[in-house]
Amino acid sequence: MDFDYIQGALQPAEGKLAPYFFYHVKKTGGITVFSSAYCGLDAWKLFLRTNNISCPDVFCGRLDDNKYQSNQEIRFAAPAMFIASHLPFGVHARVRQAFRLMTLLRDPWGRAKSQYSYLKMRATESPSLDEFAAFTAKEENCNVMTKQLAGLQPDQPARDADLQQALRNLTDHFFAFGTIQDLIFLTSHILQTNGLPNVISDRINPTRSIYKIECEETDAFRDRNALDIQLYDWVRATPRLPDPLDCQPHSWNVIVQEVGGDAISEQKPRVFSGNISRYLKGTKVSKDILDALN
Repeated sequence: MDFDYIQGALQPAEGKLAPYFFYHVKKTGGITVFSSAYCGLDAWKLFLRTNNISCPDVFCGRLDDNKYQSNQEIRFAAPAMFIASHLPFGVHARVRQAFRLMTLLRDPWGRAKSQYSYLKMRATESPSLDEFAAFTAKEENCNVMTKQLAGLQPDQPARDADLQQALRNLTDHFFAFGTIQDLIFLTSHILQTNGLPNVISDRINPTRSIYKIECEETDAFRDRNALDIQLYDWVRATPRLPDPLDCQPHSWNVIVQEVGGDAISEQKPRVFSGNISRYLKGTKVSKDILDALN
């Protein structure tokens, strides 16, 4: 099994730290993005302390609780380098700092199957085709991506005007957006921009095969998710990706692995120093080689 190699940088690529706000649509690979930023930031702070370098007071966190949907200003004890949120578009504007907005999308059918299967795994329950059909028929599970990026609640029906609002929000406010095929590139950009260590990541938050469901996409699903299909097709055709950064990889590496069981799991990071470029094959590195290095 190979791990993903997400390259960081020895120094902030732009000479200063850049905060990101990630609108995390469920089951689009966002946990990998968040874990890379979170574990990379912790390793970076350790790197600075080890080298007797002053460490800026910044943090990485999440805004998922519905309490953050009030109109009150959101305050943190320290500036954020990276924030992720499942909440509707707009919550970032209540934080007293500027962010680069980012998001990733996934084909609606694959995303829906993944979300249902993941929930069954966490409940340690067997999946069923009838239950999946009922799951996809619920309003809260229809046009999920359009609703989040348009600023709607999950139980609110989405209309054509909401799709246009989601597209305007992406065009007018987002620093970067793409599909899950762009995950490694965009995550690397976050690490490099902020001078964080390289991340070597196992597949984070995977669903075991016994909980997955296989069935053909239905006309009913396409009708219910027509807006999401249009949104995904538009982003896939016209992604907004930053220019690649030419910077030296960090001298430290963080291996992020998933530990735990079906009902609950967590990420377990390990830090080591050294140049592993000779072991790389593109953006992949062999697990066997990493075990030998550690």
